[in-house]
Amino acid sequence: MAVERSNATFYDDVRLGDEWRVGDVDGGWAVMKTALKYERGITGGQFPSPPVIEAAIDWAENHERSDGTRPLDDPTVRERLVRALIDVEVCRGFAYHTAALAEEGAMFGVEGSMTKLFASEAYKKHCRWFQDLMGVDGLLTHHNPDAHLGGRIEENLRHSPVTTIYGGTSEISRNLVAEGHLGLPRTR
Repeated sequence: MAVERSNATFYDDVRLGDEWRVGDVDGGWAVMKTALKYERGITGGQFPSPPVIEAAIDWAENHERSDGTRPLDDPTVRERLVRALIDVEVCRGFAYHTAALAEEGAMFGVEGSMTKLFASEAYKKHCRWFQDLMGVDGLLTHHNPDAHLGGRIEENLRHSPVTTIYGGTSEISRNLVAEGHLGLPRTR
């Protein structure tokens, strides 16, 4: 699927001396939940879409179609590019809000999950949009010498699903937002 591996590692029946333990005995999940809150905030703040959007803009401005027009002349292409740029600003707002809470020393709750969820889902959506707009050109990998933009759109599309997994899946993030921000009942 993507370039890197993503997997789970389990440590059952591990014994440590007290000097190596963080938190209470059998309290590892509480420690991990805190670490994951920060990871989600940081991961979401590292929004992967801007380079993909820049590549799509470059393609839309510089690619000449067989009829002599550029993709940027197409209102559908322009709309998708603008919607993607709006998503960048929304994600930036989420990330700034989360960073401001952390700077104030506040232990943020679901804000990191909201940021991470929005960023990873938008990235996946943008990659699909741009591959769809590019047609066959969007399917070419970096191994193909004819690949426009060095095959970056195809590579990012393969990478995008894993961003909805690491740091907590999108499904987990949705549940955390539903319970922690919207006050909905637990689903598990």
